[in-house]
Amino acid sequence: MSTTPPGREPRGAEGRVVELLGLLRSDAPGTEVSLRSSVMRRARWQGAIKPSLRAIGLVAGALGDGIRLLLGLGGRSGERTGRRQ
Repeated sequence: MSTTPPGREPRGAEGRVVELLGLLRSDAPGTEVSLRSSVMRRARWQGAIKPSLRAIGLVAGALGDGIRLLLGLGGRSGERTGRRQ
């Protein structure tokens, strides 16, 4: 499959790039089925637990902020704590 329009052959640097890309395309190693299935299995597993881990992180952060507020240690840096100076 060529992206060069009919009647126009690439010249100079463009021709060299097309040649090098053609060599890379022909030298590409095949992927083993076991490697592909292993990668897909891990990607599915990570995608399945990501929302749960994110929710746990948000809850832990909220608890930490609440405890910090109750102990009077103030809010996060950059936020106003509501106290007058």
